[in-house]
Amino acid sequence: MSAPPLSCLLCLSGLPAAGKSSLAARMATDPDPIARALGLPDDAAVQVVHVSYDDLELIERASRVPGCGFDAAAWRSAREEAARRARAAFAERPEGHAVVVILDDNMQYRSMRKQACRLARACDAAFVHVHVHAPLAVALERNSARPAATRVPEHLLREMATNMEVPSAETAEGAGRQGWERPFIAVDTARDDGSAGADEPWTTILDPCALVAQWREKQPSPPSDPAMALEEAQESRQQTLASVNHQLDLRLRKTVGNMMAARAMATVAEKKDLASRLNAMRKEALMRATTGPRHHHGPPAGAPAPAAQASVTSEHVEELVDENHTLFVLECRALLSGLSPAPA
Repeated sequence: MSAPPLSCLLCLSGLPAAGKSSLAARMATDPDPIARALGLPDDAAVQVVHVSYDDLELIERASRVPGCGFDAAAWRSAREEAARRARAAFAERPEGHAVVVILDDNMQYRSMRKQACRLARACDAAFVHVHVHAPLAVALERNSARPAATRVPEHLLREMATNMEVPSAETAEGAGRQGWERPFIAVDTARDDGSAGADEPWTTILDPCALVAQWREKQPSPPSDPAMALEEAQESRQQTLASVNHQLDLRLRKTVGNMMAARAMATVAEKKDLASRLNAMRKEALMRATTGPRHHHGPPAGAPAPAAQASVTSEHVEELVDENHTLFVLECRALLSGLSPAPA
């Protein structure tokens, strides 16, 4: 069996009060089971770095306006600081020793876990996802016992339970969009109230051998990892097309305004008809730019051929905007040339 990499990013997900922080804290104070499961020599050690998003956010909020409640800037800064601490822990790993960075957050959306996976890949670390499950009723009971400052409003906790994107055996093991995060580990903390604290071994919740097995399997993904590369290419294309749509729409609206200004002396009825026709053409141009032409007739003479939509990349944005705007201008000129001159 091949030796695992000596860096692992352990991403915890689960409802508030599911037991994530308790599990992470116990692992940080007792890393020996991981060292034994890894089979490290006696002179090597495992360092477990617990990065709590909630703790970092509280620090960020306190450094701004104490008692102000939720602060979007503090939330973003906390997540940036969490990534910074993870990168630092991996970069400072002593030769021959192992480092496990535990990202402790709800991670209710798959996109959040994907960011963690990208962070692991950038740090040349294995990525392991552990979903910490507790029934909603148990989480609500534990949450109600928390101090007011750290208690999550009940309606928000219930909403989070509804929206939690939990990977299933079908999605995680399939070849679909969740392929990059397969496999994962699910643990149940319903019978663990956390009252024992460090006296209760964390190995009663998470099997260190199962963790290391995932660690071995989830070797750092190369940049050419097919599953993630395909998904990232699809996401990049969608973002690029959205950028094309936005930039093109701004230019088309400006062109429509200029065309309308050129007909300033037309009658009200003529202006209304022209505005309707130009806006219909604008919508057609936007659809053509992002989905391809809807009709099979070619563009007017002299217009550039539409770009191949399937191969759109960020480098093609300006080109695609320019050519579709040019086509729109030519169509507008053709429309205006067929209208009677505006009265002098």
